[in-house]
Amino acid sequence: MKEMKKIKAEYIPLLYNNVTNLLTALGATGTYVLTGSGVYVGILKKLTEKEHPIHDLDLKLIPDRPLDAARVLTTLSMLCAKEAPSSEEYFELKGEPKRYDFIYQSIPVNVWLMLDPVRYDIIRLDKVSAGSGYKLDVDIPIENLDDIFLAKIKMNRPKDVKDIEALQWDYHNYNAPYLYDDILHPWVFDSQRPMTDEEKKYVVKAEVIPSQFSGKSIMFTCTANLDNLHRYGEKKVYHYMSIDEHDDASMKAVIGEEISVDSIMWVKYKRYNSVETCDRVRIK
Repeated sequence: MKEMKKIKAEYIPLLYNNVTNLLTALGATGTYVLTGSGVYVGILKKLTEKEHPIHDLDLKLIPDRPLDAARVLTTLSMLCAKEAPSSEEYFELKGEPKRYDFIYQSIPVNVWLMLDPVRYDIIRLDKVSAGSGYKLDVDIPIENLDDIFLAKIKMNRPKDVKDIEALQWDYHNYNAPYLYDDILHPWVFDSQRPMTDEEKKYVVKAEVIPSQFSGKSIMFTCTANLDNLHRYGEKKVYHYMSIDEHDDASMKAVIGEEISVDSIMWVKYKRYNSVETCDRVRIK
């Protein structure tokens, strides 16, 4: 595996300045908010580079002219042989903007085009080295740490959870113990498998229904109890399983639709740093 290039934390201000000046000159104007590890490692020094190496520059653009910004970012992405915007390579968050990727002087740059408000503060850095002994002052908008970490938790990446635990970060609105646990120890995809022939033979019907919590579920009408599923009813057995909300294809299933057992996958999630698990279904 090719080793990823590391960016020294001290270079983040200058890199931010150069990249945003370039994008602005190309016509993608607006407010560029620094986010990700560039904020809490590069600017705020909450973690060291050894604890969390910086491999790319993450920016959120609040555009003056969204269509012009999209054209610029799309062109840069395509020049770097990237999909524009990314769709398959990265996990897509529901309700989140698409991400545009390109390379600046061998450094990956990721830009999210934001149409919704972004909470940020302005950090003033004096006399940042610009090479050849030249110094400049840089104003850098940095995203609110709470928002950075809430977005990272949605992606269920263990490396981000380690950062949060190392920082002992606690979002002030999450006081309930179970919500706090969801933030520090999110559910991480573990495995999936098709229904076995033994399971299929007991299923009379599998139908999409509204979930009692949110999203959608599948109600299985069975002639016998299936292992590890709750049992309801006497003459017939009814099992209810939530559809995996992270799988867009599965979530497109229509309420009332009957699903073939051959297209059903059992999906297991596990809680990061825990033995706790939960089950979901996907429709392939």
